[in-house]
Amino acid sequence: MSIYVIGDIHGCFESLQSLLSILPLRKGDRLWCVGDLINRGPGSLEVLRWAQENESWVQIILGNHELHFLACLFGAQTASDDTLDSLLSLPNEELTHVHQWLRKQPILFESRVANQHVAMVHAGLNSQWSWIETKKRAQTIEKALQSDDGLLALAQAHPSRKRAKSKPKLREHFGNQPKDDSKSIKAQWIQDLKWFTRVRTLDEAGQPVGWFKGNPNELPKNLSPWFEAYQEQCDSSYPDMLYYGHWAAFGLQKGQSYYGLDSACIWGKYLTAVRIEDGALFQVVNQDSRLTPKHLRSTF
Repeated sequence: MSIYVIGDIHGCFESLQSLLSILPLRKGDRLWCVGDLINRGPGSLEVLRWAQENESWVQIILGNHELHFLACLFGAQTASDDTLDSLLSLPNEELTHVHQWLRKQPILFESRVANQHVAMVHAGLNSQWSWIETKKRAQTIEKALQSDDGLLALAQAHPSRKRAKSKPKLREHFGNQPKDDSKSIKAQWIQDLKWFTRVRTLDEAGQPVGWFKGNPNELPKNLSPWFEAYQEQCDSSYPDMLYYGHWAAFGLQKGQSYYGLDSACIWGKYLTAVRIEDGALFQVVNQDSRLTPKHLRSTF
């Protein structure tokens, strides 16, 4: 059995199909997806349907764009560059099925592969936490997301509306009237999401920073990549290799115990998979860059 880890897909379904066609898949092999399967590209619905239909051998985790979609169902607002209409306009029964399935997916996934302890997260981790504490925090988040109250809290904390003040406009059958509850917004699990799904860099105090999305050559002096501290501080209880995505402008990032796989498919670049057992790389060029901003289609 082989396991292939795929970087951020972002609704690029044609690119996903192209990548699958070159993978030497055999019966019993598995695929892992590092989150952000949806949004920005034209095929979010197709990608989610593919993941659901193949969940017996495809393992996904939640990225910030999956959380954005769930938050929108519970009162947050869509962004101008979102491509979630195919999901949000689904008939109620299918939309309910999709959202109930999605909210049950993990934030953190780990396994043993070829005598290696390996794990997958969307953005990064806080190496000040022990591995046991990291898993407990992830489990707390996963439990919260499986409740309507948890998704309401997610919507309240969403960047588009710090406090949801009305029923969800997109799908009123999801959730009830949100409470003006500052405690839910400040809940520890909401804060922990910054590590699991948004961090790219750390500030001088070691706190997660997600706003910087650029090339590391443009990194402000007061910021450093999160994985530098992770590599330096993680102990033997941590995975031998941690796979993640999220930082498209950086491209592939590989260290002794970390491997970033967002190779900017949605920016007109590549969709990448790596085979865990031997590190073999497989890449395809973006097959449909219609929705990629023109100034990003050929350069970072």
